[in-house]
Amino acid sequence: MATGWPLGRTAPEKKGAAPVVSFAVCSDCGADIDSWRERLLPIKGGSLVVTERGELAVRVEHNGACDKCGGGRAESRVEARGPRLWS
Repeated sequence: MATGWPLGRTAPEKKGAAPVVSFAVCSDCGADIDSWRERLLPIKGGSLVVTERGELAVRVEHNGACDKCGGGRAESRVEARGPRLWS
């Protein structure tokens, strides 16, 4: 099932390019959520939040989203991963 989320692309940085990845993290403990597409999509409702990197994410409520802490809040993110070259 294709989700339309960007995979394997690059985002411009001040020097070179960083890969763009989509992933989800637990809002309670910060752990990565495995198989997040199957667990969290389709997103029925959520709110936009700003991450610690200053980028946008969608926060969703989903029972048992996190296997590590059992938390029910997750953030779906699409970010350029690489060293931050600006503040």
